[in-house]
Amino acid sequence: MRIDNSNPDVQEWYGYAFNEADPGDTPPVDVCCPCYKAIWHDLVEVDHPPYEDDIDHPYKCFECEKILTETDN
Repeated sequence: MRIDNSNPDVQEWYGYAFNEADPGDTPPVDVCCPCYKAIWHDLVEVDHPPYEDDIDHPYKCFECEKILTETDN
C-alpha cells in the first residue's frame, strides 16, 4: 500500500520535508499490509503502480523491507 506522504503524521514519522510546490520530490511511502495495519491503519492510501510489475527493481516495504507483492496492492 502506498500511503499519503503529504500527511503531517507521515512527514513527522519519517522526517520528511514535504515539498508542496513539487509533491513528486518527496519519495513515496510503500508499506506491506501487516505494517500498514500495525502503524498506519487509519491513513488514506494513494494510487501506485502494481508492485509485482517491476521484477528487476522490486518495491520494498518502507518499514520491514519485505518485497511487496500483489497481496500488498
